[in-house]
Amino acid sequence: MNLKKGASVLLKITAFVVVWFIAKFLFNEYKAYTLAYGKKANEIRISANIPTIKSFMYSKNVNKQLLGNQWVSVRKEPKKGEVLHIWKLAIPEDESGALYEESDAFRKKDNNGTEYQLNLYSTIENNIIIEHYGILTQFPNLNKNRKKINGIELDSLISEWKIFELN
Repeated sequence: MNLKKGASVLLKITAFVVVWFIAKFLFNEYKAYTLAYGKKANEIRISANIPTIKSFMYSKNVNKQLLGNQWVSVRKEPKKGEVLHIWKLAIPEDESGALYEESDAFRKKDNNGTEYQLNLYSTIENNIIIEHYGILTQFPNLNKNRKKINGIELDSLISEWKIFELN
């Protein structure tokens, strides 16, 4: 009889913890939804040629006292031949939510199984990119074979990886 009672208590505690984590996640997503520079600003990002916050990304710890927030992908590993938007960091200019600094990370696994990561850094002013560069590395050794790219080389890689076509 004590075993049944113990199992019942353990089940109730587990259910409470699961409900608490789900409620915390949903509340955090609601807070992220209300950010002017969050998913609401995706139309501005599209017009400025900046990668958007994807629908499969969730917010990490929205803190209204600090400017900026990070969205991360549910998945961390791309399939062979796939490009995956891993994370986006958005830092607004001020409390108005005007876009200012955005960083994005994309991973691609080639057909040989080698994985690459492209980090894009953009500075925006009046919804126009004023600075844009990328760092291409082999994953998981992000400090090995780092190559800073910009200009035509960056535009070619963005086009080759079809970054603006990702859903």
